[in-house]
Amino acid sequence: MRLLGPNIQKLMAAQDVDGLRAALRHPDTEIRRDAARALGWIESPPGATERHHRQYHWRANRLGTRTRVELPPIASGRQGVVPQEAVADLEACWREGELSKLLVQDALEAMASIGGPAGVEAVIRSIAELGRRQKFQIDKYEYFCKLGVDELIGILHDEARPLDLRASVCTALTYHPQAPWTAEEVARASTAVADFRRRRDEQAAREQEEKEARASAAAAREERLRLFLASAAPSAEEAADILAWAYDLSPYPGGGFVKVETPARLVRLIGQRLDESGGFPLMIDAHARFSVLRPAMARNLEMVWDGIGAWNG
Repeated sequence: MRLLGPNIQKLMAAQDVDGLRAALRHPDTEIRRDAARALGWIESPPGATERHHRQYHWRANRLGTRTRVELPPIASGRQGVVPQEAVADLEACWREGELSKLLVQDALEAMASIGGPAGVEAVIRSIAELGRRQKFQIDKYEYFCKLGVDELIGILHDEARPLDLRASVCTALTYHPQAPWTAEEVARASTAVADFRRRRDEQAAREQEEKEARASAAAAREERLRLFLASAAPSAEEAADILAWAYDLSPYPGGGFVKVETPARLVRLIGQRLDESGGFPLMIDAHARFSVLRPAMARNLEMVWDGIGAWNG
């Protein structure tokens, strides 16, 4: 049973935004839902026609009570009458109390209708949060479409946005289910989608090339290490280069190794091979060359090689 509360129809007819925002905090979920719908409906689309006005009137008289209300003429204008600050109230209202799918849908639609920076961010946040609720599913593309073409294109072109979000927006722009867009808006959406897909494919190709290059470089270094260890006369210069590579891959914060732990095994293996081939003088030569390449790690190498042959770290 609906609790006694504000007359949402009259608040909507009077465009009393403050009253509707206050109604979003009412304990009755149905009243909060009506207030959310009213805030979304007040925002007529740009270029609203008499048909929009009649639809607005019909919607208003579906709310709450049976009392019919008369609305101001279309010439009074309603686009932008709801301030961006109201978005925070709408976002909060669906989180209060038990989660209501109908209230969520109405709040999302109102936030998307209000639009602007606050509306865009609130819709994105809400969709992301609801997407993590396995028992609560919504058609996110429907609400993305309600944001409008320009807002969606802005998200699509924002490289700082997560790729999965932009991919979802791309899908919304591609299929725009039941979105009342003009032919010009559809054309701009198609251009933006084609540009996004081209840039995404180029980025994927670059990442694949970089991945292959890293794999090739790693294979080359592994082969270089194998040849060094198998060499009858390993050089100090080659040892220094391989040690520099090994230190660049150190898993420890700040770099370096701890000689008793597994990651240091390769560094000690190189030291042992140098000791076997040329003894302490060859190790000194390799350490000196390494110190030029990685001066900050020179002391660490001394400690890791401690106990190999005549080396005393």
